[in-house]
Amino acid sequence: MVERSAGIVGPASFADVCVGFPVEGVFTYAVPEGVPVRVFSRVKVDFRGRIVTAFVLELHGKAPSGFEVKEIRR
Repeated sequence: MVERSAGIVGPASFADVCVGFPVEGVFTYAVPEGVPVRVFSRVKVDFRGRIVTAFVLELHGKAPSGFEVKEIRR
């Protein structure tokens, strides 16, 4: 379930994020159930073995194919 107008996602939704240092591209993470996330909010994610700050750019319900998606840690 995705509520784009409010910018809040429900269970089994995904967030595209950018990390807070120079890396090309955006990265998709799963939004855990019960964790309120909005577009432009700051979150914590596991990125290349480290917990880093990231910023939510888009919320959607489409799982990426070809790799396992990690969850936002908040």
